[in-house]
Amino acid sequence: MRKVTTTEPAKINGTAIPTGKKKKLIYSGMNLKAILDVTDDAIIVYDKDLKLITCNNSFNKLVKEFGKKSFTKHFNLFDLTTPDRKEILREKIDTALKGEIVNYHVLYDHPVKRWFHIHMYPVKTNGTDIDAICIAVRDITQQKKNQETLVYQGTLLDTIDVSIVSTDLDFRITEINTAAEKIFGVVGPEVIGRKHPEVFAFEFKDITEKEVYHCIQATGKWSGETVYTHPDGKKILISASVSSVYDETGKKIGYVGVDKDITEQRQTEEKASRSEAYMKSILESTPEALLLLNTGHYIIAFNPRAKIILSKFLKVSPEEGMNLIAILPDFRKEDAKQKLDYASHGNFIEYEV
Repeated sequence: MRKVTTTEPAKINGTAIPTGKKKKLIYSGMNLKAILDVTDDAIIVYDKDLKLITCNNSFNKLVKEFGKKSFTKHFNLFDLTTPDRKEILREKIDTALKGEIVNYHVLYDHPVKRWFHIHMYPVKTNGTDIDAICIAVRDITQQKKNQETLVYQGTLLDTIDVSIVSTDLDFRITEINTAAEKIFGVVGPEVIGRKHPEVFAFEFKDITEKEVYHCIQATGKWSGETVYTHPDGKKILISASVSSVYDETGKKIGYVGVDKDITEQRQTEEKASRSEAYMKSILESTPEALLLLNTGHYIIAFNPRAKIILSKFLKVSPEEGMNLIAILPDFRKEDAKQKLDYASHGNFIEYEV
């Protein structure tokens, strides 16, 4: 008798592996599954009748996170969406089954607020017919938060009236807000990427431009006043402050300059200073004794003649902040107070005493 020898088929995870062409197909499928499982994107593949073909571990994890039942081969894709979105999902799937690639964002509020990017694309394994669709789901919650933060920061920067200009470590401009465009007469997109010294014509007092930039590189900051020549030829006075920018690891990645046009402010201050000088000159040169009081009867200013008169008749040397009523003789206080109160309401009064 001839002895018949049987060979047990090879097994993987308890599943027998057929030989020949089928064996190659199974190995191919196993490789595909291994590839799908190394990505963080949740991926699921359905045939054209929406019967499950395969999915990766990330998709299985996503199903569990949303409080759904354990993943099985009979998993219904529509269980992942809310009732009001089922029709939309159906339309997206139909579009993919017609051969079009579908991309869209969706927001889920349960169990926590999460944003996902959904990518559907048709799969053709035999000729030109669409046999399946692959759906990839990517969590873009953090990306959305970053975008919202950038939009908020951009809006905030564009609403303030001070110039904000950011550069890299080589002083190449990376960002510029609306106020900077207005103050310096430049167009943001046209100066991005250009070096700061090439764009802004600054004139410094008691320090050179080269020394300013060297100071910024050496110490990470600089502040002071500078004169800027506007493209229309007008010169404006700028109050500038520069500081370093660091990333989350503490590494310096650039600089940010905060500039304010103080031309009008300085002109107002100088005008006020001149007015004060004129007033002081008038007070000191007039032969009349003059006192300036606030509505509480406290001395704000006085001229030399007033000091002489008060010192002579009241035996008191006047000082700023002194209450005039308090230094008068008692029998004159009430009458003086009435007259000063009358004048403090905008009335003119003249009398002899």
